[in-house]
Amino acid sequence: MTRVSGHCSPLWRSWIGNWLADSIGLRYASAESAYYSSRVMAFAAYVRLDPDEVTPEDVSAWLGRKHAPAGSVYDDRRILESFFGWVADTMLRDDPMPFVPEARRERFRPAASEDDMEHGRAHWDVRSRMMVVLAGDMGLRRGEIARLRGEDLIRFDDGGWGLRIHGEGPRERIVPADEPLAHAILVRGVGFTFPGERGRAHVCEDTVNRIIHEATGCSPTALRRRFAQISLSQAGGNPYAVAELMGQSVESVLSLALVRDIHEGGAAVVRVASGH
Repeated sequence: MTRVSGHCSPLWRSWIGNWLADSIGLRYASAESAYYSSRVMAFAAYVRLDPDEVTPEDVSAWLGRKHAPAGSVYDDRRILESFFGWVADTMLRDDPMPFVPEARRERFRPAASEDDMEHGRAHWDVRSRMMVVLAGDMGLRRGEIARLRGEDLIRFDDGGWGLRIHGEGPRERIVPADEPLAHAILVRGVGFTFPGERGRAHVCEDTVNRIIHEATGCSPTALRRRFAQISLSQAGGNPYAVAELMGQSVESVLSLALVRDIHEGGAAVVRVASGH
């Protein structure tokens, strides 16, 4: 048994590249290819074995890892099934996947539609409209919306506006803001833009979730999913630019942008909404 040091050995990289070219037929620079390769590489880093030494038990351990969302596990199994199927056909190696239990499939949660956004933008409550724009048009998490402060508003040299977003941990990023939103934040002054109640400094994340759902009928995640899909299309399928804009990993951005096309017979084709 050969324990592989680092995240992904040259053998993994070679086989993944050939698999994508031969079996998937995707451009290596495409968003779809980036997502598929990232999931196989993540598995490689987990097992730290060469691909020809992977057993069904190794795959089962990966799919059963703690805190893994059901939807991610389902996608990971389908991707590994494709990869090791190609390995078995091309390299004449044993395929471990027939001996791996099926993964539970998560109910598909679609992105918010443009109609959903329009309902939110037209809501009678200013606070609700602002939260909808922050989540759906700027890609903010509900916690980032809750912690937004008037001091986070920035005026650029060219006269445009931006927001300094305090993300998870110490990470910060600057995102562009349009004039109506900037004006609404200015009107609310310094301190937390959305003050809390009962002595709390700012609204809690659950309150943000409730307000956005009441305004649009969708969760903040559905609005962020929409933002990821649109941004990925506008960025020419480049997930790195969108990841920087949203303050999260490329893998998370691509997972948000996933679309499942349901065809006859109930089969689902997983792709990434990249505008191509």
